[in-house]
Amino acid sequence: MYERMEVHTHNWTPQRIKELRRAFGESQEQFCQRFRVSLGALRIWEQGQGEPSGPITVILDQLELELKTRQSDELQPQAS
Repeated sequence: MYERMEVHTHNWTPQRIKELRRAFGESQEQFCQRFRVSLGALRIWEQGQGEPSGPITVILDQLELELKTRQSDELQPQAS
């Protein structure tokens, strides 16, 4: 049986984009290279002068899901 994956579409606020990028320990330049986004576009998003749209929003959703999964795994007690 397949596990259901929840993907949420967010209003990507400048702060949330910045927090997500930083949570993965990436500079703006690293993030842009990894996801083939222009540095100018990322700066516009992080400064609140525009919002991401199209395929990058799916990537951001997936990154957030991955981050939540990591955080959840870290909270689980380790088996001895």
